[in-house]
Amino acid sequence: ILNNEIDPSEPGNFNQALMDLGRLICKPRNPHCNKCPIYSNCLSYINKTTDSYPARRIKKQRPHHEIGVAVIWKNNKILISKRKKEAMLGGLWEFPGGKIDAKESTEECIKREIKEELNIDIMPYKYINSIEHAYSHFSISMHAFHCNFISGTPKAIGCDKFMWIKVKDIVSLPFPKANHKLFNDIPTIQP
Repeated sequence: ILNNEIDPSEPGNFNQALMDLGRLICKPRNPHCNKCPIYSNCLSYINKTTDSYPARRIKKQRPHHEIGVAVIWKNNKILISKRKKEAMLGGLWEFPGGKIDAKESTEECIKREIKEELNIDIMPYKYINSIEHAYSHFSISMHAFHCNFISGTPKAIGCDKFMWIKVKDIVSLPFPKANHKLFNDIPTIQP
């Protein structure tokens, strides 16, 4: 229908006019229909449905997860693990841990996750801090604890790699931004 109205040598002028009409007259809230040069052809105006456009999209609530992570100490070094390449944030180092299940304490979660991911036994002994972090599709509350290494030989089961490092070395490795928020809370020697 509008093809006859568009100047083929300068179609951009027509497009700009439509954008200006939307910006100045046909606003999403409180449109100025009485000032519109094309109101007599506007089906929304004719049918008295201008308050229905644009259709309001209901925002989906972004999921939120409670996460427990462990700063595992042995001989004044900490154990870190590398996320699997195919996982979200794959290839980054992290403090091992995972999602807290319903009816599970943070300490229970950490012990379970470390056993599943690294096949070792640990004992959480001191709360470090909790941080909030938002990703594009979800958000987390990450709760960190200092933990003693108790027993076992670490194995990369739920991760690609693991290593024991001195705390000062964490800044030289690629970690997710959420983990960075804990760096200043970790002393250089075991508390």
